[in-house]
Amino acid sequence: GLTMTSKETSMEVQEQHNTIHWFRKGLRLHDNPSLLHALRTSRHVYPVYVVDSDWMKEYKIHCGANQWRFAIQCLQDLDAQLRMYGLRLFVVRGSAIDFFREHFPKWKITQLTHDVDTEHYHRFRDAAVRKLAGDMGVDVVNYVAHTLYNIDKIIEYNGGSAPLTYRKFQRVLNEFGKPPEESEPATAEHFANCSLPPESLQDDKYNMITLEELGLRCEYPAKFVGGETEGLRRLERHLEDQGWITTFEQPR
Repeated sequence: GLTMTSKETSMEVQEQHNTIHWFRKGLRLHDNPSLLHALRTSRHVYPVYVVDSDWMKEYKIHCGANQWRFAIQCLQDLDAQLRMYGLRLFVVRGSAIDFFREHFPKWKITQLTHDVDTEHYHRFRDAAVRKLAGDMGVDVVNYVAHTLYNIDKIIEYNGGSAPLTYRKFQRVLNEFGKPPEESEPATAEHFANCSLPPESLQDDKYNMITLEELGLRCEYPAKFVGGETEGLRRLERHLEDQGWITTFEQPR
């Protein structure tokens, strides 16, 4: 697989891939360099999110009803934004590997894009997906976007181990300099040349997941609503509060 920094997304590439963009943590159109790469290099883009309950159980990834409600609200908001641009979100139930094995040939996929994740359970799964993609002739393109810096490069620079004190961490980061700037948001212009075949748009097998489907329920209304749209609205509201901005102090 190819791992890039966000600076490299500024290249205008005109290839015509059929791409699966695998959404994971970055459920947003802003500052999402791997999504931008997919939009810039593809004629068909299939945005996918995978819910694999067995994989979560295997690695003891626990998620309560409130967390799932927040995640589903994020997915709903993302799906609504994608539909404004003629795409949609495919919410997959089950194994990512099984899904890709079936859909790489079914959708004639030539490229898979996603963010780099750092947790060990993601790395095991990503390695297996990368091998499958290689065997099936699918390019894998990754961008570092969830973390400010490329964690592997920090460990490599520190002699193969993580810097375990804050002072050592600061020393390493001083050598690295400022993190890359965020990538531009994906806009109508980026989506203009990408589409989905009509039968995929209408395939209800991969419609939105629900709390009921997961066997969960929330007794109370959501205090914090999920989704990029709501997150940006809250950010704007905070930035309008000049008192909050001018009296802000760094933690001591």
